[in-house]
Amino acid sequence: MAPYQFIAQALGIVAMAFSIVSFQAKSNKKILVLQFLSNIFFFAHYVMIGAVVGALMNIVAMLRSQVYLHRERFHSEKPAWLIGFTVTYLLSYAAEFTVFGKEPTPDKLFFSSLVIIASIIYTVGFHINDATNIRKYNLIGAPLGLIYNLSVGSIGASVTEGLKIISILSAMLRLDRKKARPKASPNRNSNFQRRSSNESCKSICSLRGD
Repeated sequence: MAPYQFIAQALGIVAMAFSIVSFQAKSNKKILVLQFLSNIFFFAHYVMIGAVVGALMNIVAMLRSQVYLHRERFHSEKPAWLIGFTVTYLLSYAAEFTVFGKEPTPDKLFFSSLVIIASIIYTVGFHINDATNIRKYNLIGAPLGLIYNLSVGSIGASVTEGLKIISILSAMLRLDRKKARPKASPNRNSNFQRRSSNESCKSICSLRGD
């Protein structure tokens, strides 16, 4: 492997590490910070391997991370942000074959569309502002990202998507399942204790002949 390609793939592996660790975080803020760092390295990686749409997606993803990380400043709970990011992704898709002059072959059109769809799915998860939903939506989009990365020859990003699926599933079992488990109601517990106390009292009184 040439030094240039080695550096490109190494950047992808660094990005992979940030991405995989992010989904083990308990809060959506930690996920977004680590995703932002991952996007920086993935942007450089895609530029070096000539994957135009992948590079463009990561520019938008960096902006997306900042918008949803600073919700109060940008009022990112508004639907306009979700619509704006979706339109930007679609324009990036068109730019690959117009501005950047990539030949619009059927396979190129198909594989590039997969990463666009995946990016939109990820954005919906970040817009909801909940760590559990971020993981769920990233789990849905990951297989599409995996197919795209295999098509452009990105080793780091391909491994990332595969390990991301494993990381998300383990986090869902470790964190989300625990949160979803119903807690015992205090009223139910107190009622049970009173009922048990009354029954114990009756048993003692019957033995004493009261």
